Amino acid sequence: MSIEEQFNQEVKKVLERIKYLDLATPKDQQIEFKVEPDKHITPLMSGRTEQILHKLEEWKVITIESIYNPPGDMYMRKFFNIKVIQPEFDKLFGDYKLGKGVIDKKIVSGDHKIELRVENNKGILYFNHNSGIDVGGKNTRRFKLLQCLLVPKVGLARKIDQVFEAIRIDKDQNNKSLNDPYLKAKEKMKIIEDTRREIYRAIAKSKMRGSIKIHIAGDQAWIELC
Repeated sequence: MSIEEQFNQEVKKVLERIKYLDLATPKDQQIEFKVEPDKHITPLMSGRTEQILHKLEEWKVITIESIYNPPGDMYMRKFFNIKVIQPEFDKLFGDYKLGKGVIDKKIVSGDHKIELRVENNKGILYFNHNSGIDVGGKNTRRFKLLQCLLVPKVGLARKIDQVFEAIRIDKDQNNKSLNDPYLKAKEKMKIIEDTRREIYRAIAKSKMRGSIKIHIAGDQAWIELC
C-alpha cells in the first residue's frame, strides 16, 4: 500500500466515525470524539488519529472547539469536542466514499509555504504563492517523489527503499536490474536521482528556481526548503 493510499484510508475511517457521531448527537450539542492510546484503538494509531483531526480542521470541514484530558485517567484518553462544517464536510465525506481521497498537501516551514496539489489529474507545486508548476500526472515518478518527501512534513528523511517503493511504476516489473540482488540497490538510487533531475528541470523553468533541494545521502532522502 502506498503512503497516499494509507493516508486516505485512515482519513476515511476518521470521517466515517465523525459522520456516525454527527448523526447520533443532538443538534444542540457538540460532537465528542474520543481518542485513546494505540493499544485501545484499532486499526488507527491514536497519535495519527489526532493528527488527522487537526488536518480536517485545516481543510475547514470541522472545527475543534476544545480538547479535554480527564485528570488521573489511567487510559490517557483525549476527548475532542468538534463541530462539523457543512456542506464542506459532506462533500469531503462523499469524495472518500467514492474512493477519490484528497492528495492536497499544504506545508508551512518557517516563512516558506509549499503546496502540492492535484489539478485536472496533474501535480502542481506552489511555493510562496508563486504561480504553480506542472510536475507531472499524479501517477508519475516526479509527483510521487515530491509527495513521499513532503508528507507528513518537510525535512523528514526516508529510507531509499521506502522512497523507491513510493515512486515505483508498472514498467519497473520489466527492469532486470531491479530483480538482480547485486544491481537493484544501484538501480533504485539511479531512478530516484533521475527523478530528482526531472523535478529540478521543471523548477528551473519557473520562478521557483532554487526553492527546494532534494537531498540523497547514504540510504536516505529528504527535502529542504531554501
